[in-house]
Amino acid sequence: MKNTCLPHLLGSLYPYPTVADALLLRGHVSSSSTLMQVVVDLPSILEDLRMIGSHASLNGLQTYSSIIRTLYPLLYSPQPATLAEVFSALSPESIAWRAIDSRLAGDEPNVLRALTSEQRAAALFHRVYSVGPIKARKYVEDGARTLNELREATTYKAIKLGVDHFEDVERFIPRSESTVFSNLISTTLQALDSSLSSSLLGSFRRDSPWSSDLDLAIWHPSYQSRAAGKEEHEAASRVLTDVVKGLRERGILSTEPLAEGKKKYIGFARLPYTDKKAKKAPNPNRHRRIDIRICPAQSVPYMLFGGTGDNKLQKILRARALSLGLALNEFGMGEKKSGRSVVTMEWKEGSQKVVKDEKEIFEILGLPWLE
Repeated sequence: MKNTCLPHLLGSLYPYPTVADALLLRGHVSSSSTLMQVVVDLPSILEDLRMIGSHASLNGLQTYSSIIRTLYPLLYSPQPATLAEVFSALSPESIAWRAIDSRLAGDEPNVLRALTSEQRAAALFHRVYSVGPIKARKYVEDGARTLNELREATTYKAIKLGVDHFEDVERFIPRSESTVFSNLISTTLQALDSSLSSSLLGSFRRDSPWSSDLDLAIWHPSYQSRAAGKEEHEAASRVLTDVVKGLRERGILSTEPLAEGKKKYIGFARLPYTDKKAKKAPNPNRHRRIDIRICPAQSVPYMLFGGTGDNKLQKILRARALSLGLALNEFGMGEKKSGRSVVTMEWKEGSQKVVKDEKEIFEILGLPWLE
């Protein structure tokens, strides 16, 4: 059934949705088989949620990233998404129902319609890579209102690149594409140096169907420990330089870096275009955000575990470590330094517990292993 601009089912409550709103809307819609077949304007709903979330973030409030991730796969359904499919994806109390209600009536959510042009521009700019709340508001104060005007106004290369690839960055990466990246990167690194190893972390390693970016960890026998001497740290920097050069020559790293250091590279990656019949055609593949970190060999199990997540599990295990007098982070675990804050999670020199795999981390913490 086509969306024919239904009247607001929740009235005009303003400005932010509540759990009560969500439950009210779900109860109204679920009682009607006709309404359940209404086609939703999912692209507009996702854009609304991005803007509301960005505006909220500017004011220190929670964003809607998890809701966007939940709804995003419906964009790739064979048929346009219906309310029934959205019901299956979202929890009953999800505040996204407010935005859905507005779009069913053919409107923007009230919170967006109430924004001034300055507030709307700040929320848009805050969605660009490397633009924090202070910068977003400063560019608005200087007169910028559009992404093109932001690009002209900024002197930061990272922000210019963020504007250039704004749409690509906001699109999630399907697992099939991440798998191709993983295999291609591994093959490229092996050709550079057979001692190099790598792994894509994050949601890809959690077997999620979608990822927001590519989080790549690399390691090499020449760099064993963060506590190593100057020679090992210089070797690590050389390894990362060689890896970046190799990936660029292979056509995987697609732009200048967004940021670059001795142990980390942040930039954009894109799958090379392999259509031999159209050699001069532009590469149709999307630019994807990529972080590359070189990891000390002794820290690999910790890096794999810490980089895989999810955040809730990380918090649980770090709290467990603290209860045992230990500090746990993505580089290792050892006796916690006295007087240090929970945030730094630093351990005493020489106390790091070297482990052979992630399972051993759980064993030290006295917790059952989670496959």
